Amino acid sequence: MDGRVQGAVEEWVSRATTLFAGDTIVAALRVMQELGVRRLPVVDEEHGELLGEITEEELRRLWRISPLASMEEILSGQLETVPENDPAGRPHLKHAAPLVDYHGAHGRWLH
Repeated sequence: MDGRVQGAVEEWVSRATTLFAGDTIVAALRVMQELGVRRLPVVDEEHGELLGEITEEELRRLWRISPLASMEEILSGQLETVPENDPAGRPHLKHAAPLVDYHGAHGRWLH
């Protein structure tokens, strides 16, 4: 392969960034900030399988509740969420279903 082409391919591949299931909200937000992106795919580190996609907006909302939660916890709905109308800001255990679009209407999650 021509050196210029190989260099261009390596540069392109190095920009193909993903998050892993075990990455925390803090780590994911740091990656997004460094890359200047607002959405990244989440993959299974061992198999490279696409698990879903997460947005900066969703992460920022969940960061207030549990900054060390993993992408896996978010995608599986295990994370505690605080209803916006709760004046005390008390966490309530509930599925993160409002964050997950299982029908693909917005194309955000790929369960």
